[in-house]
Amino acid sequence: MGLSAQKKYTISGYITDEKTSETAIGATIYDKSTLQGTITNVFGFYSLTLAEGAHTLSFSSWATLPKPWKSTSPKTH
Repeated sequence: MGLSAQKKYTISGYITDEKTSETAIGATIYDKSTLQGTITNVFGFYSLTLAEGAHTLSFSSWATLPKPWKSTSPKTH
């Protein structure tokens, strides 16, 4: 019985306040279905590697309520 390697993709970017454009330091980006997450650095940058497929990510910081958004990695054949 062989194991097949699942493709992974990295989602990355910057989180900023939409009104002030200030970076969101220490904001949380979280995928509830895989229980994986990360936090932004002092520049508001994050990087999260997930398996191929559809994911609903949630963003939150000390000043906001969680805001979900959907992400789908590209499918390759």
